[in-house]
Amino acid sequence: MKKELLRINKDELAEKLIEVTKKYERLKTLKSGKNSGKAKDIQDQKKYKEYFDQVNDAIYLWKVNKDNIIGKCVDSNKAASIMLGYTKTELKKLTPFDIVAKSFLKNAKIAAGKIFSDGAARFHSMHITKTGKKINVEVNSRLIEIDNKRYVVSVTRDIEERISFENALSDSEEKFRGIVENSQSGIFVVNSSYKIEYANEQLCSILQYSQSELEGADFRKFLATESKELVTGRYLQRQKGKKIPSVYDIKVVRKDDSVIEGRLSAAIYKTSKGEVKTVAQILDISKNISAIKNAAQLEERFKLFADNSNDGIVMTDDSYKITYVNKELCKMMGYAKNELLNKDFRKFLFDEELSEIETAYKQGLKKEINELHKEYEFKTKYGKKIICEVNASLVEDSMGNISTMSQIKNITERRRGEKIQSVLLKISHAVNEAKNLKEFLAIVHCELSVIVDTKNFYIALYDEASDTYSFPYHIDQYDSIDDFTQFELKNSLTDYVRRTKKAILVDNKIQLKLEQEKEITGVVGALSPVWVGAPLIVGDSVVGVMALQDYEREDAFNESDLNLLKIVSENISTSLQRRQIEDKLTESEQRYRDFISRSSEGIFRVEFTEPIDTTLPVKTQVDQIVRNSRIAECNHAMAAMYGIDNSSVLISKSILDLYGGSLNKENYEANELFVKSNYKISNIETIEYNESGEKVYFLNNSIGMVEDGKLVSIWGIQRDISKSRRAIEALQESEQRLKTVINSNPV
Repeated sequence: MKKELLRINKDELAEKLIEVTKKYERLKTLKSGKNSGKAKDIQDQKKYKEYFDQVNDAIYLWKVNKDNIIGKCVDSNKAASIMLGYTKTELKKLTPFDIVAKSFLKNAKIAAGKIFSDGAARFHSMHITKTGKKINVEVNSRLIEIDNKRYVVSVTRDIEERISFENALSDSEEKFRGIVENSQSGIFVVNSSYKIEYANEQLCSILQYSQSELEGADFRKFLATESKELVTGRYLQRQKGKKIPSVYDIKVVRKDDSVIEGRLSAAIYKTSKGEVKTVAQILDISKNISAIKNAAQLEERFKLFADNSNDGIVMTDDSYKITYVNKELCKMMGYAKNELLNKDFRKFLFDEELSEIETAYKQGLKKEINELHKEYEFKTKYGKKIICEVNASLVEDSMGNISTMSQIKNITERRRGEKIQSVLLKISHAVNEAKNLKEFLAIVHCELSVIVDTKNFYIALYDEASDTYSFPYHIDQYDSIDDFTQFELKNSLTDYVRRTKKAILVDNKIQLKLEQEKEITGVVGALSPVWVGAPLIVGDSVVGVMALQDYEREDAFNESDLNLLKIVSENISTSLQRRQIEDKLTESEQRYRDFISRSSEGIFRVEFTEPIDTTLPVKTQVDQIVRNSRIAECNHAMAAMYGIDNSSVLISKSILDLYGGSLNKENYEANELFVKSNYKISNIETIEYNESGEKVYFLNNSIGMVEDGKLVSIWGIQRDISKSRRAIEALQESEQRLKTVINSNPV
């Protein structure tokens, strides 16, 4: 059944899949109906389920809501789960807009509108997998109806490989055209009817005809009589697939009837439609016979280049000497062509890989291996390491000499990008794993060193209130800075990055320009020939700067390193601020704990089983305060006032418990005043009872926390005034006795 689908073209396949989905969903609805037992229904359902689940394209059935909004996924095939990484159950929780990249969301909504207006839509989109990977897709959607319910069925094809291929093909065609148009050889394409379909400018120059005169003409017309039989015969043999020499000398007739010597190189190829054509090159060798060998080698190199769509190309002889390099390789390695030719290519390799490459090279010369595909590291002119993909093959020229041609593609940035993703992932994990800010920044420094030189690295945090900077992390070859001193860095590079909110790469030239523009005034610390910095931005504010510098080489950093620093700074800014706040909170909480534990006064926090509505009558509020309260926190000084050794004993007790279980007049009035005074009292006396049941007197300062019209907690400080209160009572009692004695004296 799968083979049947593969025999139809792309558009027909999409249409058939939509029809299959429609029938499959209808048969599923029949499964629970009266006719569910019919053999034909069961057979049809199995048939369409096989279509549905075996196709390579992802199929989704989306529910259509009453307001013409495409809703969640009703059904999907196995290919959909494989493409996006979701299970079928997970997909049923998503709408088509949940799996579309933000940059394509607008197009997806336009396509949805077209589905409802035209009944169908076919469009390019980008889907997001469960892991966040982006995939280019082609979507073919149609509005369908099943059992009086409307659905949208979407057939989605992964076109990621096709787009990559099209881009690569476009690049290859551009390179090919550039080479052909600039070639010293006359290049032309001939069809099976001997007609010239394409001729480059050099062929026009050689034959003295215009391009319009050549294209469409029979190529045999331009052959001298003595060459017609040879060329025509070989042309026919080549068309039949026979192996014949691809390079040979001929004579051609020019427009002025003059005859010149030419070297012809030809090869056949098949078009995508199966048409057999010949591509040929003619080199004018009439002027200098001594140049013929070099020209032939050049044509062979060209053919190999065109066939392999190379990036960097290098050819070496059997003694490791470089005999040919292209511009791309020179650019990649940083050398001029004359600096590479005739040099031993091994000097550009690192020692750890030299032995392996020499072994493979010798095996190739012995024809034990024909090609090599591997990644290697190369040294550029300035000592920089680059990672390259190497595809090497043997080349044997017409003289029987064996050499090696290597296609070299620089994949350093690709590998660098992979490392960056790994570093960012590890840094994101470090946010939660690090114990404090300094440890977090140390991890950032360590991970960053995997990609770039960080032997001189710092993070400066800006304090807006004091307009100063601190350096919680600073690693430097020459300067030493502690992590608590605040520095004024006005008109420095660090301050410039903060003010402009832009990352910058500064060499001597840029620094001089900034000084002339009065953006900076000189250098803070030791002088370095290169400095790169990026702002740490949270929201609209710059909270600090991350910077690298090198004291020896001005070329130590480049734009790629600047972009890296920007990416890392953008990813750690919020985490860094959060870590900084957490450290300050930890420090603040520790000071708060120390203060409470060392205080000689009783400090407490009361919470309630339920927040108290502040609009209730005062009497009701007082009753709820003393009965529904619970001691949530208190210090040891408070516990000691009740004759208790451990403060935890008081936790969860109510205010009424501390009052001895009943609310007397004095304590009621104290709480009544608390409510009437907007939940705040100062130096108000209460009478309570200690652990032994003895009466104790306290002077209270309390403040209530009110949120959304409800009292949620009370903070209080109390002082034990029992001794002074008892002394006053004793004095009052003594005075009363004295008055009684005086009043009872008859004199």
